Amino acid sequence: MKEKSLAKNYLFNILKTTMGIFFPLITFPYAARVLGVDSLGKINYATSIVSYFLLLSMLGLQTYAIREGSGCRDDERELNKFGTEIFIISSLLTVVAYVAFFACLMLVPKFTEYRLLLVISSITIVFNTLGFNWLYNVFEEYAYITMRAILFQILSFAALFLFVKNAEDYYIYAAINVFASAGSNICNFIRVRRYIRLFPGGNYELKRHMKPIVTIFGMSVAGTIYQDSDITIIGYMNGDTAVGLYSAAVKIMYLISNVISSLGAVILPRMSYYMKSGKKSQFDRLTGQTISFVLMLTFPIAAGVFLLSGDMLLLVCGWQFADASPALKILAFNIILSPLNGVVVNQLFITMGKEKTSLKVMVVSGLFNIAANILLIPMIGYEAAALTTIGSEIIVLVLFVWYSYREVPIKQYFSGTVQYAAATFAMAAAVCAVKSVTTGFLVFVSIPVGACVYFGLLKLMKNELLEEGIHMVLSRRRD
Repeated sequence: MKEKSLAKNYLFNILKTTMGIFFPLITFPYAARVLGVDSLGKINYATSIVSYFLLLSMLGLQTYAIREGSGCRDDERELNKFGTEIFIISSLLTVVAYVAFFACLMLVPKFTEYRLLLVISSITIVFNTLGFNWLYNVFEEYAYITMRAILFQILSFAALFLFVKNAEDYYIYAAINVFASAGSNICNFIRVRRYIRLFPGGNYELKRHMKPIVTIFGMSVAGTIYQDSDITIIGYMNGDTAVGLYSAAVKIMYLISNVISSLGAVILPRMSYYMKSGKKSQFDRLTGQTISFVLMLTFPIAAGVFLLSGDMLLLVCGWQFADASPALKILAFNIILSPLNGVVVNQLFITMGKEKTSLKVMVVSGLFNIAANILLIPMIGYEAAALTTIGSEIIVLVLFVWYSYREVPIKQYFSGTVQYAAATFAMAAAVCAVKSVTTGFLVFVSIPVGACVYFGLLKLMKNELLEEGIHMVLSRRRD
C-alpha cells in the first residue's frame, strides 16, 4: 500500500474534529437553553452508564486491531482472516454486553427513572460492532471518515432544530445523538467489502488474540473509570443539576483537547507500521515530533481557557451554567495532560508492545480517581471531580517517566517545554491586558491577540518545530 501523507491525514482528522467542535458549539447552546440543566444532566448520566457496557462490547479491540491490522494490511489473505476473527470476537462481546445491560436495567432501582434513556443510548453498542472503525484507520482512510462524519453531523444538526422544541424533548435529543454514530457505522459496514472479505474459510484462531485484547481492555476500563466515574458519582451524590453543571465544563474541555488528541488517531497506524517493519529511526522521530506538537498547542490553549472560563461558559452554554466556571478553570490543566498522556499510553507504549505497563499505570490512576471522588465529592462538591481528574492524569505522566526513562529519549521529547512555557506566560499577560480594557466580545478579541503574542515569541526564540513547519509550508508553496 502506498504510504499516505501524515500531514493530509492529520488535516482531515483536524477537519473532522473541528466540525465535531463547531456543530456542538451551535447545537449545545440551543440544547442547553431548550432542555435546561436537569434534562441535560439526565442524558449525560444515562450516557455515562451505557459507556461502561459499550466498553465491555469493545474489550480493547479497536486499539489492538489497529496495531495488528497495520502490520498485515499488505497481506490480503492474512488481513481477511484477521478481520473475520476480530468481527467474531466483537459480535460475541456485544451479546455479553447486552445481557449484562438488561440485567442491570431490571435489578438496579436507580435505573428505573432513566430506563428509556438508557435503552435509547444503548443502541450505539450494536452499531459500534458493525462499524469496523479500526479497518478504516488501518488503511488511513481519513478523507472518507471525515466526509462521512460531517454528513451525519449536518443531518443531526437539522434534526435537532426540527424536533427538539421544549424541555420534554430530551428523549428525542438522546436519539439524535445515537443517530449520528449509528448512521456512520451503517455506512462503514456497507463499504467494508472494499477492504476485506469476511469469512473466507479456514481455521479461525480466536484464542491468540485474547491475551493482548484483555490487557488493552483493562487499560480502557481504567481510562473510562477516571473519565466517567466522576459523572456517575456526582449523579448519585449531588443530583442532576450538579451533573449538568460539571458536564458543561467537561464538554468544553474535551471539545478543545480532542482537536489535539486527534493527532493520536492519525499516528497510531503509522507508528505501528514503523515498529513492525523495523523502522526504529522513523518511529523515534515521529514520536518526538508528536509530543512536541502536543505541548506547543496545549500550553497556550490551557492558559486561555483558565483565564476566559467564565466568558466561554456564558458564550457556549448560557448564564444557567455560570457556576461551572471553577470546575472549568481546574479542568483547563487537563487540556495539556490528557492529549500528552494519550500519546504516551495509547500510541507510544501500545505500539512498543508494552500494554502491560500501560495497564499498570491506568489501574493505579483509575483507583486513585475512584477513591478520591468518593472521599472528596461529598466534602467539596462537583469541583472535587475536576481536581481528581487532574490528579489521575499527573499520576499517569509521572509513572510513564518512571517506567520509560531508560528506554526512550525523554529529554529530547520535552526539549521545547521551556520555550512553550515562556511564550505562554507572555500570552497570558497579553490576555489579562485585553480583559482589563475590553468588556464585550472578550473571547473573540483575546484569541487572536494571544495567538500573535505566543507564536511571535516562539518565532523569535527560533523554536525548532515551528521553524520546520514554516519551512515545510513555504517549500510546498514554491513547488
